[in-house]
Amino acid sequence: MKTIVLTLVAVFMMFSGQSQIGHTQYAVLKTSDVEAFKTKTSSRALNANYLDKVLDHSMAVHVSALENRVAFFDVTKSRGFKKSKAHPFKVKFKTEKGYVEVFYDKDGTVIESKGRYKEVKLPRAVRISLFKTYEGFILLDSDYLVNYKNGSVEKLYYVKIGKGSDIKKIKMHADGTFIQ
Repeated sequence: MKTIVLTLVAVFMMFSGQSQIGHTQYAVLKTSDVEAFKTKTSSRALNANYLDKVLDHSMAVHVSALENRVAFFDVTKSRGFKKSKAHPFKVKFKTEKGYVEVFYDKDGTVIESKGRYKEVKLPRAVRISLFKTYEGFILLDSDYLVNYKNGSVEKLYYVKIGKGSDIKKIKMHADGTFIQ
């Protein structure tokens, strides 16, 4: 498995954007930092509810490995994490093929995450729907986005297909439905 390249930087910053979370503590983590805080006494993920929602066992190894790291990571033992803070603590996990930005609450529970992965194998439903609609096209590129917020998850695929000089970019749900 490729080495996760992450750096630990704890700074306070203002965060405004789509997540609508105000002041946020922020950290980006190195593999050594993640390993140091990994739970050694339990085989159950600290954020099992998160993992149950986002994990797809047919997904590429680089995707499930990063989602597992997020779920098993004990953010409460991180430098810069303050349990008494009312504002979420943001951690970004990165690899060469993707990243997950995660917001933890004061108890270390994942409340929101935004993940983006490159070069993923499309699920069967997506492949069937895509190539039934676009016969003769070939897959050129695929990205997978998974967004988790308060127990809800949205999984999207951005695909690029081609047939000769005809190139199309398509957005789809995990069930194979097209998004306009």
